[in-house]
Amino acid sequence: MWLLVLELIGLATFALLFRLLPWLPDRGLSLARTIGLLLVAYLAWLLGSLKLAPFTPLTVWLCALPLLVAGAVAAWQGRVALRLFWEERQRAILSMQALYIVAFVFMLVLRWYNPDLWHPSRGGEKPMDFAYLNAVLRSPAFPPPDPWFAGGYINYYYFGFVLVGTLIHLTTIIPDVAYNLAIPTLFALTALGAWGIIYNLLAPRSYVQRPAREEELYQATLADVAEIVDVPPREPPVVYNTQGTAYNMQGAYSPQIVEQTVAQAVAHYEPPVMVAIGYNTQGTAYNMQQVRTEEPDQATAAAAVVTASTAPQMPPAYVLPDLAAAARREVPGWWRRIDERAMVAAWLAPLFMLILGNLVQAIWLFNGYAADNAHRPEWAFWDATRIVQGTINEFPFFTFLFADLHAHMIVMPFSLAVVGLLVALSKQTMGKWYMLYGSTTATPRLPLAYRRLPDVLVLVLLGLLAGTLRATNTWDYPTFVGLTLAVLAVLGWWQFRRDVRYEAWAVGPQSTAWLALRRALIVAGQVVLVVGAGNLLFAPFISNFATESSGIELLTEGMREGLVQQVLFAQRTTLGESLRLFGLWYFVLLSGGAVLLWRTLRLQADSSTMLSRDTSIVRFLLGALVGALAWQLFTSLTNSNPNAAPQAASAGPSSLVLLLPLLLVGTWLLWQVRTWSPRRLLPLLWGMLALAIVAGVEIVRVQGDVGSMNTVFKFGLHAWMLFALVAAVAVPWLWRMPRRLHPPPAMAWRCLPWRGCGAVLLWP
Repeated sequence: MWLLVLELIGLATFALLFRLLPWLPDRGLSLARTIGLLLVAYLAWLLGSLKLAPFTPLTVWLCALPLLVAGAVAAWQGRVALRLFWEERQRAILSMQALYIVAFVFMLVLRWYNPDLWHPSRGGEKPMDFAYLNAVLRSPAFPPPDPWFAGGYINYYYFGFVLVGTLIHLTTIIPDVAYNLAIPTLFALTALGAWGIIYNLLAPRSYVQRPAREEELYQATLADVAEIVDVPPREPPVVYNTQGTAYNMQGAYSPQIVEQTVAQAVAHYEPPVMVAIGYNTQGTAYNMQQVRTEEPDQATAAAAVVTASTAPQMPPAYVLPDLAAAARREVPGWWRRIDERAMVAAWLAPLFMLILGNLVQAIWLFNGYAADNAHRPEWAFWDATRIVQGTINEFPFFTFLFADLHAHMIVMPFSLAVVGLLVALSKQTMGKWYMLYGSTTATPRLPLAYRRLPDVLVLVLLGLLAGTLRATNTWDYPTFVGLTLAVLAVLGWWQFRRDVRYEAWAVGPQSTAWLALRRALIVAGQVVLVVGAGNLLFAPFISNFATESSGIELLTEGMREGLVQQVLFAQRTTLGESLRLFGLWYFVLLSGGAVLLWRTLRLQADSSTMLSRDTSIVRFLLGALVGALAWQLFTSLTNSNPNAAPQAASAGPSSLVLLLPLLLVGTWLLWQVRTWSPRRLLPLLWGMLALAIVAGVEIVRVQGDVGSMNTVFKFGLHAWMLFALVAAVAVPWLWRMPRRLHPPPAMAWRCLPWRGCGAVLLWP
């Protein structure tokens, strides 16, 4: 019943996302369950917060009913497109569903062997989480009553318990059983979210349904023009081949204005008037505007021959007139190969994020710490998350295995949903732009209906997710909303560069300052919409929320005299400790950064001498850095008992010695590749943000924190998630790169990541 209800909500939501996110390869399927649950829970919570309806099973089902009905209607209307989607992405869909079921069953079996809401050695906070969950379930209105203070209410970020409570109300399963079902559900949704992010980032867009989307865009263009000149749009031109087969020529030339109606309209904008160009099998170009006959008319076509200089460099027309005909198009092998590579990388994402641990377990097996603590049944499980003195160093596998229904666990699928929508925005912006402009240098102005990118509905959904993070686990809000703002800025920069290049043709010379101001205003509006929507939609929660942890302050050592000494001598994570926590991710980032750096220098080199000199410098610096890291790992291995004496464990240089140079080099690399497409820049942004988080918690902390315990704990989880996404993209890409090297170094490099994965798989 639990899985069935969540599946119904997910399918209904997918039918709606299928239309909202046409540029995503999976059309929103990996996001559907998470967003569907959020929509139902949010509506029920809002009714309870406004005192309009109690938070009961009946209310929750009434909130789910409109979503189910809308999804059913959308699925029926788009049944042909859904069938084509299944035929084209069948392997990806089955892989996605298999991952979801396997992840759920895997964690369910672990909970089956340990169903008690209390850890036998470490206790945990399950009783407190269970009390909050029951308070939400029994409360007809929000905020719910405080189970620890009679007459009070919860001013904690409690919305995660509303999400779990929504599923409990929908299924009427008793809370203590549902508690152990919620853990595997969140685990499976997190795995699915990670899978979807990487697959959507790397997979090609639809090959079968692309003509249909281009036809829709073309018709929207004609509708905009007809609205301007008050002339109804006409049918697109049709061409016949020598066998008499009719082809719709508009799809291959969707950027061009091919109708007489458009020719009348462009006089308002004064661009060069162009017509549709068709090619026969011999490559002869024809003016297709005149070829609109019911029977083949070769004389008319021959009379309309245009010169090769006039014809744009376009392939022959391929668009068929409807979806049923498009279904007969055979997907080429190159498309299949790209899709398969995307699925391989997508499977690595949940493995890296949810199954791997840190490197300390392998180190302890070598240095004797494991043998010294063999009498403690929980040492291997617990000690790996207490590496840095006075802090918590959790990673997602520990979080789900320990199984406290904490806010930082519940929020993970929704944080990944934010990243997934950012991938959708990136591919949406590029897809629409390329469809409108194509590869020609003479192109028309963006049509009115598609000029504001990204779509408002996607931005509002992002705002809803941003508010969800704030109300579920406020610590996630600055990280993932900050990532959202950075991606919107990158998309704005990418579009501005295209505006400067192509707007001059469409509407005449334009001031670069004016184009920059216009694009900046658009980006600012998008930011205001996302942040404002999140705050407005969760205004009832914000008005009752209170916390002592607010703002940031410098990390200091209070016993020193003067602020400078307090900052310099503050206790920070050492380089050795940082390598134990994130050593595998550092290796992947260094490898990927080295390849990007070498390729950037190679492209910028003016001569082979300069290239040789620059690459030699880069190799020397990278060799020195790798040597220093290897020495730190060797020191960790030879330390007989690294955690017995915290003072000895904290000796050594600060991790900032590594992190700050990496951030500087990464910033320089980002600037050098700023002309890349947003889709290719996203992994770089993830990696830079993860490094900035790990370095930032060594400089500042959240005010009101106990030392920097929760600052390192909560933001360290964000860094781990982002590192895992970067590694899922980088490892398959880097695996193919050493083919150009000599066999020994190529084999050595390929062995290192998998040995590292074997080392981190030793936990627990």
